[in-house]
Amino acid sequence: MNISNPIAEYKRNKNRHRIFQKLAYPVGLFSLLASIPQIVDVWVNGNTEGLSPWSWGSWVLGNLFWIGYGIVDNDRPIFFLYSGWLIVNGLIFIGIFAKG
Repeated sequence: MNISNPIAEYKRNKNRHRIFQKLAYPVGLFSLLASIPQIVDVWVNGNTEGLSPWSWGSWVLGNLFWIGYGIVDNDRPIFFLYSGWLIVNGLIFIGIFAKG
């Protein structure tokens, strides 16, 4: 019979959670910075070819949902990450109309 130790299991899960919490901000920031070339392409080069306003607008709406979730659940990484994505996706969404 295999009986797991609930205290050991709790500590393993807590350590995994702590690792993800520590990585959330740097990985989130990296992903946001990776979007800079797209923003530059739209706003500096005026290139909006192949960009769908429906897709980018949907991502903006999705970002608003996740920001609300972060507020309601008091989840700071979700709140800050999706606030950043709202800025990125919003800039591209607006740029599609302003530069397209």
